[in-house]
Amino acid sequence: VFVSPRVPAACADIARDYGIGAEADFKALGRGDVILIVNGDLEESAPVWFLRLRQAVVERGATLIVAHARSTKMHRYASRIAEYEPGQAARWAESAIRNAQSATGDTQHATPLLDLEQLKGARNLLIVFGDEKLNEAGARSLARALANLLILVGHAGKTHSGLLPLYPHANTQGVCDMVG
Repeated sequence: VFVSPRVPAACADIARDYGIGAEADFKALGRGDVILIVNGDLEESAPVWFLRLRQAVVERGATLIVAHARSTKMHRYASRIAEYEPGQAARWAESAIRNAQSATGDTQHATPLLDLEQLKGARNLLIVFGDEKLNEAGARSLARALANLLILVGHAGKTHSGLLPLYPHANTQGVCDMVG
């Protein structure tokens, strides 16, 4: 599958500014942490990350939330799952954040997929996202919405918290950093 280098490049600056740092360690994730996977199939795109994050959930008790247009293996381990139409990840993220903001303190209606109080109270928040079925604008909108979520819940800049993009090649972020 060929992926235009423009799609990852469209969100590389956001990933650089709000991504997890070099000192982040998946082994540090466990009870009290939240892993949110949006529009990404870890097993397919990053099999080692799939194993490490599954371990964080299954063996160490991290909470997993998955949002994707189709079922992935990580769905098996998720405490909450959201589905949306293919190519609509950015719209879903923006809507989920708005719904969570309006539902804060509202105990009369259904619990939104994103519980801002849970995310604020998490020790760490790791947001893994992909650009599956997205164009440049969609990938950038998704990255921006997820970065805004990190800021909103106070996890931007924390060591084991941040965005983790699923790029099509091993050193895509490094190439984008050098070119950009």
